Amino acid sequence: MAVFLVWTGLVVWVIERPTNAQFQGSIPQQIATALWFSLSTLFYAHRERLTSNLSRFVVVIWLFVVLIMNASYTATLTSMLTVQQINKLSSKETRYIGLEPGPLIQGVASMYNASSDHRHNTTHAILVNHTMRAFEDALLRGSKHGGVSAIVDMLPFVKLFVAKHPKEFSMAGTVLPNANGFGFPFRKGSRLVGDMSAAIAKLREEGKLQLMQDAWFNSRQGDHDVPVEDEDDDSVKPLTLERFDGLFLISGSSSVLALFLFCMLKLRVVRSVFKKVVQCGSRRARDPAVLV
Repeated sequence: MAVFLVWTGLVVWVIERPTNAQFQGSIPQQIATALWFSLSTLFYAHRERLTSNLSRFVVVIWLFVVLIMNASYTATLTSMLTVQQINKLSSKETRYIGLEPGPLIQGVASMYNASSDHRHNTTHAILVNHTMRAFEDALLRGSKHGGVSAIVDMLPFVKLFVAKHPKEFSMAGTVLPNANGFGFPFRKGSRLVGDMSAAIAKLREEGKLQLMQDAWFNSRQGDHDVPVEDEDDDSVKPLTLERFDGLFLISGSSSVLALFLFCMLKLRVVRSVFKKVVQCGSRRARDPAVLV
């Protein structure tokens, strides 16, 4: 942003200096005018009058970039402050996370509740019966009415539950992104491992695994996919250079193009003046009475 501020002010100064009195004067005054003009465009407070269409073209493109960047930064700052307020409000309420009553999950729930500091941590794990009706009832009641705010379970069961209730519930991601379902355990050295791996690879290559998943998990909600959100809703994406590379590319290209056209026009004028000087010089050499 700082580099393009200086670059835009420099381009406008180069184009306007020969014909605009506001960009003339001593060297320090010219530098101050160019920097002040570029900085004032951030707040649309520039008052210097532009006389060249090329400089106007550069400033219009730059103001478009400034408008988008200001809106993006304002929206991001607002989102960050809003998320902080929501987190403060939600942290004052006790929330419960539902876990299915398996042996491994029971151990995780016990360890989580035992290690939690109930004075500061308001989220607790409880066990929920492993049935579709129990899941639906617990989520609909919520933490305030004896239910849960969310349920952690194995991915196939969660997908099946969301496929059955696509309008009421959604899946908020997985703990392990590559864990797509169940596995097949075999005894060490079993010959079935190679055959099963080859069969699964063939099904995946032919697209039949995806077809089976669509038929089993998405058939109850028509043509809509199961809503999956892999990212945390409480996080706000930071603004990075990659988000504005297109805008900077457009602004830089327009300023370079305007500077190139300005140099070509100046070169054309210099050539025309030089040609007239040469013609007058040749005429004076032939006729000393001709005044240049």
